[in-house]
Amino acid sequence: MKINSDIIDTIKKSKCIALFCHTKPDGDALGSSCAMKYVLEKIGKECDIYCESKIPEHYCYISNYKCIKQTNDKNKKYDLAIALDCSDKKRMGECAKLFDKIPFSIKIDHHKTNEQFANLNQVEIVSSTCEVLYYVINQLGVELDDNIATCLYIGLASDTGCFMHDNTTSNTHEIASKLLEYNIDINKIHYYEFKRRTRAQLELLHICLGNLSFALDDKVAFIHLKLTDFEKTGAEQSDTLGFVNYISNVDTTKVAVMLSEEKPNLFAVSFRTNGTVDVSKIAETFGGGGHKMAAGAKIFGGITTVKKKITDVCKDFV
Repeated sequence: MKINSDIIDTIKKSKCIALFCHTKPDGDALGSSCAMKYVLEKIGKECDIYCESKIPEHYCYISNYKCIKQTNDKNKKYDLAIALDCSDKKRMGECAKLFDKIPFSIKIDHHKTNEQFANLNQVEIVSSTCEVLYYVINQLGVELDDNIATCLYIGLASDTGCFMHDNTTSNTHEIASKLLEYNIDINKIHYYEFKRRTRAQLELLHICLGNLSFALDDKVAFIHLKLTDFEKTGAEQSDTLGFVNYISNVDTTKVAVMLSEEKPNLFAVSFRTNGTVDVSKIAETFGGGGHKMAAGAKIFGGITTVKKKITDVCKDFV
């Protein structure tokens, strides 16, 4: 993979760098951000990570995750902003305001649907942002260590569904193989990323699956959660991660949809598919985006209204 030499030169010349990942971060967003922080500090840069969302507790196995900031440190003057795993600026939430104040910016990403919002944009349609970052690190001339390798592996494993999605390539496996030469606790990573559940999550999942419904001759499956469901269980928005996968493998279903109410009548929508539909195109009609197999958007309205909006769009795809 060829990395823009201007990106490498800009990083080397910068002294104080702010990193940004998207709201409700997943393993790739956090893995790439935390890996980059280790890399930059290794070459003598000052570096902070910003994310609007509170970081889910199950990412405690990432050794430097607690350093991620939700609000701007006004005493810091950054000369470079780097957005990681952000397909568009809106995904940074309120942190986009700080991003815009910094004099120069870089974006490193892998999403098919993409907004070229930085001064320099490195976007490659591969498994994960961590796969792109692996080559950035190589061209920066920084040697991997246990911490960097762990963070990169988290991103690869997360966005490939533990190497089961069709975005997994021979190159992805080659990189994972090189990362595993370092001291990585893959049992811990796989447990926290794919297996661990809290009681609150299970209670929330019970409610969510109880709201199962179908449309278009069972080709579209829906599950949903309302704000009252989070209050009832004591769960958080981040606890819904992976819920949509429970309905994505129904044999008749081509599009699986999870609706999670974030604010009154504002739903975060996750789309998944078995591969027969490009759900990024569905998400784009609502101002969202993502990948062929997994995408997302935010839609205003009540449950019935939002389901109808999605069903009407899906008619052209299923």
